[in-house]
Amino acid sequence: MALTQVTSGGIKDSEVKNADMADDSVGIAELSATGTAGNTTYLRGDNTWTVPPDTDTQYTHPNHSGEVTSVGDGATTITDDVVDEANLKISNTPTDGYILTARSGNVGGMTWEAGVLGGGGTGTDYDDNVKARWGTHHDLEIYHDSNNSFIDDVGTGQLYLRGGGDVYLQVDLDSTPKNSVVAASAGFVKLYYNDNEKLATTNTGIILTGDVKINDEASGANKFIAGNGDDLQIYHNTDSIIKNNTNVLRLLADSFQVDNAANTEVMINAVAGGAVELYHDDIKTLETDANGVKILGPEGGNGELFLYADEGDDNADKWKIKAAQDGTYFYLQNYNSGSWATNIKAVGDGQVELYHNNNKKFETTTNGCKLADGVLMEFGDNGEFTLDHGLNTNTHIKHTGAGDMYIQSVNDILLRNNTTADKYAHFKEDGAVELYYNNIRTLFTDPNGAVVMGPEGGSGNLYLYGDEGDDNNDKFAFVAFAGELSIQNYTSGSWENSIKCNGDGNVELYHDGDKRLETSTNGIKVSRTTTYSDSNFTSDQGSGLVSRLTLGTTAAPAKLSIMYHNDTERATIWTEGSFPLVLGSAGTERVRILSSGGMTFNGDTAAANALDDYEEGTWTFSFGGSSSNPSYNVQSSTCTYTKIGNVVHFSGDISFNNWVDGSGYLLWKGLPFASKASSYSGFAILTYANGLDNNSGDGLPYASYLITNSSNFYINQGDSNTAPINTDQVATGYSCHFIFHGTYTTD
Repeated sequence: MALTQVTSGGIKDSEVKNADMADDSVGIAELSATGTAGNTTYLRGDNTWTVPPDTDTQYTHPNHSGEVTSVGDGATTITDDVVDEANLKISNTPTDGYILTARSGNVGGMTWEAGVLGGGGTGTDYDDNVKARWGTHHDLEIYHDSNNSFIDDVGTGQLYLRGGGDVYLQVDLDSTPKNSVVAASAGFVKLYYNDNEKLATTNTGIILTGDVKINDEASGANKFIAGNGDDLQIYHNTDSIIKNNTNVLRLLADSFQVDNAANTEVMINAVAGGAVELYHDDIKTLETDANGVKILGPEGGNGELFLYADEGDDNADKWKIKAAQDGTYFYLQNYNSGSWATNIKAVGDGQVELYHNNNKKFETTTNGCKLADGVLMEFGDNGEFTLDHGLNTNTHIKHTGAGDMYIQSVNDILLRNNTTADKYAHFKEDGAVELYYNNIRTLFTDPNGAVVMGPEGGSGNLYLYGDEGDDNNDKFAFVAFAGELSIQNYTSGSWENSIKCNGDGNVELYHDGDKRLETSTNGIKVSRTTTYSDSNFTSDQGSGLVSRLTLGTTAAPAKLSIMYHNDTERATIWTEGSFPLVLGSAGTERVRILSSGGMTFNGDTAAANALDDYEEGTWTFSFGGSSSNPSYNVQSSTCTYTKIGNVVHFSGDISFNNWVDGSGYLLWKGLPFASKASSYSGFAILTYANGLDNNSGDGLPYASYLITNSSNFYINQGDSNTAPINTDQVATGYSCHFIFHGTYTTD
């Protein structure tokens, strides 16, 4: 059917034939009819959809007899070659060479479009920019734009190139095709350059042939990146960088070598199970071995190891370990001063030397080690312990710290003379400490203390010097010799005894070289052989040869002296100052002699209660008269008294004759002390009277009273109310005998 048969008015009658209708080209949607099309309707000749009768009756369209037929079940058949272009409902007018394509939403649901139909045995040709498209939405496109050819997948899915065998991507069709990519059915993929294989995949990874070039890194691009987290990165940006972000970067090889870019010099060489070698200017300078590393100098040069701290930007940061080229010396050096200065120097098969500020301070020797003269060896954070030997002078061991100094050994410790091997000191393990003089032991310790020992036939002396011993009176000595021990002083400029002890015998105390006290079998003895005087004593206490024992401080008034006066042969106990002398027994005070005078008893310390006087003696009695004295001849007279404090007890026993009366009362005279100034200070009793007339007729005893403030008294007849005896009551021409007693008080 010619396309001219299809117009805007429809397909001309009798112009569509079966031969003109391609299969599936005309459907219900392409037909214009009234009614509703459905599974149970058919299109009648009047262009109406009609339900056929129930009988299976064939229907023939009146206008298309023989071309369109229907049966009773609604099935309609269009005879071949009866539908032509004029009878198709199309949205546009066709142009020669166009093809009919389905376009949903267009009039009739179909559209004429430019296209190329198959070209048969010569291929299919498409003009430039004419796309061959596949897919409902034209997802796959193949076309040429006059310069380049394209296969575009513009849809949402994937683009697959598949083949039953190997798949080849080749170039250069004008000559012999060259492989670019080969995807093999065996699983590998190969990439090519100019038909030369450069990369192939394997079951374990890839195989590269030739060089791999990645441009300089810029803004994070142009890197070789490996790892799920981009952990390994290799790139070049001015410098070449291998960067590992996590865990360990490992280079695995049995032999590993880094050379210069020209491949003319070795820089690093590493061998599995062997050394790692570092080079400088193609000369090996460091290598590892089983025990550490080796630093190697060039032929004829030093072996040097530099250690730079803090980036080495200051002289003080720089250190060097050097082995000299001749193999004789080893150095540890610093660059603090701006030039290399030695800290440590070691000589092969020889000494090790230590330096300070490039000056040698210490070195080892065949026999040990050596410090230079004047060099101080310090121990402790602040140099609390030091060793040094002065410039050709003395050696010093000094400890200045707050703690103690220990010298320890598991066995004995000896201090000896360097040349003669004479001992100075011997410290024995779990035993004595011994000190020597001229190789003779002079002092040693034992479990109970220390022993000072003299040489054979000599004394054992222990000297104690105070105040550096720079004065004679600073010096004391303990001297043991021939069974005696002396404590001596050097005050006078020669050694004098202060104390002397004799074995199984006496102990002697000395003063200024003279013995003053010594013990004996029975106690102690104080002695003196020189004249003694002391301004603290009056003439009554004596002076001259005195043996004196002083207790208490050496300065008055706090001391007690016990003295024996050789010149008067008397002993004195004397306290000085305002201190009492107390006597006691069984831990109890019995008698106290007060410094103010007097004694108290049994712990009484009150001065008012003190007994301040006690005296016993004789006194001379005589008679007198209140008006005139009698005369008489004394045949015998015994008169005594005892004075205790201010109380005087007296007695008299007198015999006389040749009495010649005086006048007045008979006065008894001569008491040793005057009576008290107040009245009735005492009394007297005549207990025996032979030769006395008793005019009153009263018998003995006769009472008396003392005359106030006097040493005389009267005797009354009977009692104190009677008159005193008169002088004429004594018998004349008769031998008389009177005995009397009395007591009175004094002021």
